[in-house]
Amino acid sequence: MVGLKPRRQIRQPLRGGVNEHGLHALVETSEDESTDKNEKHAKRRLHGMAYRQGLLVPALRVAPDYADAMFNLALLLQRTNQYAEAADYWRRYLGSDCQSEWASRARRSLKFCEMQVHLSASA
Repeated sequence: MVGLKPRRQIRQPLRGGVNEHGLHALVETSEDESTDKNEKHAKRRLHGMAYRQGLLVPALRVAPDYADAMFNLALLLQRTNQYAEAADYWRRYLGSDCQSEWASRARRSLKFCEMQVHLSASA
């Protein structure tokens, strides 16, 4: 076999990434490791949401008609299952913006939050 180069053996790095040949390699993780990673990610995400919520509330104290802050705070409250509070902020947002594409998203979210509040009250 003239002209063929021998194959190079590609070694995988520890924990994935790029090996010495510049190729991406994947290394499987155990189920326990992935569960730990998911829990850590969830904690970081909740911490980040709390941090952003802590920034949005004071912003609304300074500028109560700040529509972006109302929208984002309503979204954060909804994602953390605080549906009654989220519904209040969705209503406030819709009071300042009722025509835009974002307003249609807010109306859908308001409807969802009101349904969740109703379901929890009837349970």
